Amino acid sequence: MKTFWQTSRSRSDGATEHGRWHLPFSFSITPAGWCFILGVFLLLLAALHTGNNLLILLISTMLSAVLTSGVFARSSLRSVLVTLQIPENVFEGEQVSVRVSVQNQKRLFPTLSITVEDLASENGGAVLKRLQRLRKSAASAGPGRPPDRSVLRHPAYFPWIPPRCVRSELVFQKYPRRGVYQLEGFRILTRYPFGLFARGERVSAKGRVWVYPSIHEVSSYYHLLPFPPGRMESARTGHGESLFAIRPYRDGESARLVDWKATAKTGRLMSREFARDEENTFCLILDTTAGPDSRPDDFEKAVSLAASFAWHFAKEEAEYQFLSPQRYVPAGIGTEHLYEVLRALAVVGFEQGTSPNPPDLVAQLGSILEPATLERLMSDKVLKIIITSRARHSFPSTAWQSAHVLCREDL
Repeated sequence: MKTFWQTSRSRSDGATEHGRWHLPFSFSITPAGWCFILGVFLLLLAALHTGNNLLILLISTMLSAVLTSGVFARSSLRSVLVTLQIPENVFEGEQVSVRVSVQNQKRLFPTLSITVEDLASENGGAVLKRLQRLRKSAASAGPGRPPDRSVLRHPAYFPWIPPRCVRSELVFQKYPRRGVYQLEGFRILTRYPFGLFARGERVSAKGRVWVYPSIHEVSSYYHLLPFPPGRMESARTGHGESLFAIRPYRDGESARLVDWKATAKTGRLMSREFARDEENTFCLILDTTAGPDSRPDDFEKAVSLAASFAWHFAKEEAEYQFLSPQRYVPAGIGTEHLYEVLRALAVVGFEQGTSPNPPDLVAQLGSILEPATLERLMSDKVLKIIITSRARHSFPSTAWQSAHVLCREDL
């Protein structure tokens, strides 16, 4: 579990961040509060018109209730420690449980009716947050609207926390998109005691959550692609089972290498030489460039399929490597290597091509690899699976000769 925490005592920590200034507190008026203000205004008009002392006394009592609610709310928000625990591995679209814990560090007074939410959440209730959303709504509306990148996607409510005690709530949520979700801090809110005003404080916290692409079961048809039977026969001599050549016997060699039939025919000692067997090498290649007719959803399907293949390779304990125009992960095996590939897939970007003929994939891969490494990977000795969101007719035909290509129609 990943744990992010910070105490609300340090109010100045949230004043500036990345060159931007933030208020350490928030304030908003609830619907009941607006009705309360309207009632105060009507009573004030009636008191001014009639001069009734009872109305003035009633208005004074109502205004003192506003001041009292501020004191109680401030006391409830003071000395609170917020802790957030998230599973170590999170996948796109998967429901995860997030544990939100709040510790009341006060010695005598309880913490009443507080809500914990993410600063980046779209559910923020602060006035400034609402104004910013209204100002940016025109620019962010439509299909190009950026996704919500908040770590805590639903608020957690705590009605009562006794002094020196900890209370926890489980929040079930989903992360709709792969990528890195940054935690900038928490906002703790309360409407205590009368529910007229929502007061909050900004709590600084740092952390990030990697959301990996969704994993699906690989079709049984694809199970045969990366695992041909046996080993690859090398062009070099060494330990193996395939006969490479028969040559004259050398002093010091084992007698088991002597080929007695060839010795009888030639009249001198002849020995067998074998070709060295090499383990199959797999390379998973993701093409990040697509034509102008491709959609981002097609690329997301390609990323998900690449992650599913990586999961399949890891389950079969196969050594493989990952390559894209943006990242290269050398050959490896095991769980650590799998999550390194998944982290690369979590942040890989989609490059929309404007030309009907997208750039050559091999030329793009050459920008991040040494020529010798690229030549070795593109050789016939490396079994390659290329996943692309391009249409089948737009992918270079030369790639089909040395790799199995999965195009948009196969996703």
